[in-house]
Amino acid sequence: MVASEQIEQFLRFLREAETDLHIAQDEEKQANEETQDILHRLELCDDDADFTGKLAGKLRVTRRMRRRAKDTREVCSPVYAWAEEYSAVVKSLERLLGDVRKIEARQQNRMYIPRTDILEEK
Repeated sequence: MVASEQIEQFLRFLREAETDLHIAQDEEKQANEETQDILHRLELCDDDADFTGKLAGKLRVTRRMRRRAKDTREVCSPVYAWAEEYSAVVKSLERLLGDVRKIEARQQNRMYIPRTDILEEK
């Protein structure tokens, strides 16, 4: 892996952490609201056992979805906080990526023009 790919991969990780954090926050909020809907239904309505069983199944699925979202949020939060705190470093890495890409491109197109005639056959 060339240097620019490693820098790019780290910057992508930081961007994806922010995106994943916001998605996880939304999913956790949605799951919390669904949980409250189910719990209030169980509390306030006299449903038959079959329907109550279906609600229990929905509650389990919802709680598992919430757990996954919460786990993702917990992992992404410190990464996002670091990127925010050191945003100048992130910007510097983005500039570094551009500089390294230019150097790599220049090295790919490298040509040598002889300065003497030593390579010519006589």
